[in-house]
Amino acid sequence: MIFVSAGTQDKPFNRLIEGVDRISGQVGEKIIIQTGYSTYVPQNCNFFDFCDQKEMLNHIRSASLVISQAGFGIIGNAIKLEKPMILVPREYKFGEAIDKQYELAEYLAEQNESILCIRDVSQLASAIEKVKGITVHYNYSTVIPELIAEYILQTFPGDA
Repeated sequence: MIFVSAGTQDKPFNRLIEGVDRISGQVGEKIIIQTGYSTYVPQNCNFFDFCDQKEMLNHIRSASLVISQAGFGIIGNAIKLEKPMILVPREYKFGEAIDKQYELAEYLAEQNESILCIRDVSQLASAIEKVKGITVHYNYSTVIPELIAEYILQTFPGDA
């Protein structure tokens, strides 16, 4: 099962939801989508808008792959549960975000091959195929928090 999360940000992420729905018949696995505030209604996937933390963790735990916006919560949980990820950052230019998620997503993807970052949803099917051949390896107890801290210090040097 592939689990997709649009997160809890109060803006729709229709670009991701529609992109996943469009390729659902090509991936050979069931897809479950957490749509959040998205207004696009999936036609080919099971979906729900929100759930509690326990249910979210169960979906991540059951997934062979997590496709998500680049929020700290979903990234941390997928790493802890050793799931490969495709991050599709929300983008300000599409009205999906108030920040620049792509910077963190691209930074993390450069550091670990278990994380892919794509900004164009038309690349989802090929990204899924690429991830299927990856052996997941995270050292989440030390490396990922250090990478996030390093990213924050590099990106916001005067704010730390």
